[in-house]
Amino acid sequence: MWGALLFLEKEMQQSIWKTIEVLVLTFVLLSIAFSLIFFLTQIKPPKQNRAALLNTDFSRPLRVGSAVVWADIAETEKERVLGFSGVSDILDNQGLLFVFPEPRPVGIWMKNMLFSIDVLWLDEEWRVIQIETRLVPEGFPKIFTGATPARYVLELKSGFVEREGTSVGDRISPL
Repeated sequence: MWGALLFLEKEMQQSIWKTIEVLVLTFVLLSIAFSLIFFLTQIKPPKQNRAALLNTDFSRPLRVGSAVVWADIAETEKERVLGFSGVSDILDNQGLLFVFPEPRPVGIWMKNMLFSIDVLWLDEEWRVIQIETRLVPEGFPKIFTGATPARYVLELKSGFVEREGTSVGDRISPL
């Protein structure tokens, strides 16, 4: 009888150790899986130039005062939301023209921006109706909203407005 009990006890111990082994192995595998998932969600894609991502270029000339600005056009919702996000820099004579189907209140944010900008809000006649200068990337999540509905918004490299003497009431001319 005692031998049968010892045999059962030994069999139960082996069963318990097998269960513990399975539990430990499951815990280790789950830990590795969750660690891998956490690590992969922390990896950020390399910053890429928006022009490279969307096959865009600065081919639309605009006259802003005495200067000619070569603008990229953002006319889809996706392009307008992206703006210059992730773009490392632009030249002094480059900009991004946001085109809207009709005048509306337009807010600009600095999400994922890597350089400072000047912003011109324009009406349907291409007249400057509001200006914000030297918006810095650190300004996110603040949203800069035009006081009146705009049909176009032009983002330029910071310092452009001051350098060119651009002011409210000036007219921008597409060339």
